Amino acid sequence: MSEETSCDLVCNLDKDYFRLVDHISKLPHKILRNYHLDSLPQLILHELSGESGFRLKKAVYLVDNPDFDHLVGAAGFSIEGACLYKEVKKISRPSLKRKCEDFCAATEDVKAIGDAVGMNEPEVFCWPMKHGNYGVLIFEGEELSDAHRSLLSNSVALLSLCGI
Repeated sequence: MSEETSCDLVCNLDKDYFRLVDHISKLPHKILRNYHLDSLPQLILHELSGESGFRLKKAVYLVDNPDFDHLVGAAGFSIEGACLYKEVKKISRPSLKRKCEDFCAATEDVKAIGDAVGMNEPEVFCWPMKHGNYGVLIFEGEELSDAHRSLLSNSVALLSLCGI
């Protein structure tokens, strides 16, 4: 690979990454403008997952409440346009956190939820939320770079600002 081609590749990667950072940085304002919407988690998951975001194939956002032993679906996304929202809202299971302290490592449970919404190789991010709850994003997408993966793992906390 020539030096110019390498530079072009790095510049394009940087442009894509900074385009994504710009898009994500606007989401808190979008949350504030649309806080009254019942479908706000759905809207923000679409912004994170869609063409302007991380370009995920499918994603589901769930809220885990270990105190009440309950995991509930809040929002769903599919690049194919299929509406996962109704399917995800039907997800109601015992808490993953209550079952396993390191519930992000509970691959059998994550795989079962992923299978239920048509994912082949689901990945998961988990994060603490207010009131002792935990956010769970189960997703499937193209291979993410380390920088994109880190940005996604930090950006999913925006879903916590949406309520359910």
